[in-house]
Amino acid sequence: AAASVGARDVIRQYRYELGTAIAFGDGFVHGTETGEAPSQLAFLCFTFGDRRCTPEQWSAAEGYIKEQGPVYQDPTGRLVVKGVA
Repeated sequence: AAASVGARDVIRQYRYELGTAIAFGDGFVHGTETGEAPSQLAFLCFTFGDRRCTPEQWSAAEGYIKEQGPVYQDPTGRLVVKGVA
């Protein structure tokens, strides 16, 4: 994965290791490069937050969160499924 760290624009590269998790903090911009593997791999992405966020904070975060996968949980505990009202 290649990453740019804040305004410093320092690019670093990390090689994923099978069975090892990595975590990025708030404000950390990252991307995953394409590559090859001997078999199919799955990447699990988790976004953590605080149920006590303000409506403004949730509004700012929800756009990003809903792009991470087809299902997410809002601050009220309700599961949201993309494409289902």
